[in-house]
Amino acid sequence: MHFSLLKHGEVPMDLNLKKRVLAIIYHDKTSASELPEVSILLGGIFTNAAIKFCEEHSVDIKTTDVIGSHGQTI
Repeated sequence: MHFSLLKHGEVPMDLNLKKRVLAIIYHDKTSASELPEVSILLGGIFTNAAIKFCEEHSVDIKTTDVIGSHGQTI
């Protein structure tokens, strides 16, 4: 199997969401409603970032097999 990096980039995270994620991590405390809410918000951000990246780099997302995300870097 052969892999090669074709394009790369980054999209900054919304500051308010970043603060929420960091609060969950540092305080090791969340609620049953907050965790899935933050997870859904992060999923939306990753999706929008992938779409934006493909548009900015002229990549046809329909022909893309894999998009790697190192999304946990904050």
